Amino acid sequence: MKKLIRIFIITFAGLNFSAHAAAELSVSSYIMQQKAYSGGYFIVKITIEPKSLNSFFQLEQQLPAGMVAEGMNSHGGIFSFKDGKAKYTWLRIPQEKAFDIMYKVKVPFDAIGKYNIEGSYYFIEDEEKVILPMQSRSVDVVEHIASSDTISEKKLLGIINRTAAEMNELSTAEKEDIQFKIQVISSTKKLDKDSLRKVFQIKDKLVEETANGLYKYTIGKFKSYESARNFKETMDMHKYIPFVVAYKDEIRISVGEAMQILGQKRNYSSSNKK
Repeated sequence: MKKLIRIFIITFAGLNFSAHAAAELSVSSYIMQQKAYSGGYFIVKITIEPKSLNSFFQLEQQLPAGMVAEGMNSHGGIFSFKDGKAKYTWLRIPQEKAFDIMYKVKVPFDAIGKYNIEGSYYFIEDEEKVILPMQSRSVDVVEHIASSDTISEKKLLGIINRTAAEMNELSTAEKEDIQFKIQVISSTKKLDKDSLRKVFQIKDKLVEETANGLYKYTIGKFKSYESARNFKETMDMHKYIPFVVAYKDEIRISVGEAMQILGQKRNYSSSNKK
C-alpha cells in the first residue's frame, strides 16, 4: 500500500511540474501574411518569452509536404531543416524578456489550398526533458492575381489548376502567337524604369505598358507558361511579388485564356496526327 502511495505522489509531482513549466514559458508563432502564393514565399515569426527558464531549448515545426524552410533571424540559435521540419536550437536560451525568430518558407508551384503547420518545443528542467505543443497555424496558398486583373481572368485561372501531368502537357506547348512575361509592379503613376531597376536590383530590361488606367512594368518574353514560372522562381520575392502575364499577338490576355488556347492548339494538332 505504501509503495502505491509513493508512485502516486511521484506521478502527481510530475504533473505539477509540467503545468508549472508551461506557465513559466511562452512560445507563440504567427504567419506574417494572410495568404501565400504558389511558387512564392511566406514568413513564419515565433515570439519566445523565456521568463525564468535558463537551459537548453529547442523548437520545431512540421511543414506541409514540398515546402522548404530557410532560416532568417535566429537570435543566436542554430537553424536546421530536415525531413520537412524547421528547427531552432539553443544550448542555452537567451536571457531576455522576449525575442523573435523567423524563417522563410518556399511554396511549391503546385500547392493550392489551406495547409496546417504543427509544432512543439522542449527544454531541460531538473535533468528532465519537458515537451510542450505549439499552437497549430494555417496558411492559405493561392495562385497570385493582381488586383487590377479582371474577374474573368480570375475565373479562367481555374484552367491551370490541374494535375502535375496535365499542367506539364499544357505549359510546355509552344505557339508563336502566345507569349508570357513577368509583371514586376503596377502603378497609377508613370515610374522611372532606371530607378525601378536600381531599387529592385533587376538586371533585365523593363518594359512599360498601360492598361485600365495603370502603368505596368514587365520583363522577359517566354514561349511557355512553365519557363516563365521557372524564371519567376529566381526573382527576389521579398522586394516585390512578381507574377506571370500572357499575350496573344502582342495584346495582353489572361493567363487562363492563354492556357486555354494552348490546350486547344495542342488538342487540334494531336487529332490531325491520328
